[in-house]
Amino acid sequence: MELPVPSRAKYNPLLRILSHKRSMEDEKANANSELRYLALELTKIATKKKQTFKAVAAEYMQNVYELQSILKGGSKAHSQLSFKAPIQEPERQKKR
Repeated sequence: MELPVPSRAKYNPLLRILSHKRSMEDEKANANSELRYLALELTKIATKKKQTFKAVAAEYMQNVYELQSILKGGSKAHSQLSFKAPIQEPERQKKR
């Protein structure tokens, strides 16, 4: 039975540092990609609502913090929420 060979990075401090640095760079690239995506989506919403990007982004951040407080509050905060049916757009009349 052959034992698994441990990673070289485990024994070489330089390789461990380089591996960690590469991992941090990957995380930074992923975060930047997500920010670009959010900015694009917020821009689309701002255009659709005819509001400034700053106003839409502020509303988004307010919603993020509200969600965070709900999640931290657990079921108590969850039970205080009032759930409403989503607003449905009126059906368009079919042209014949």
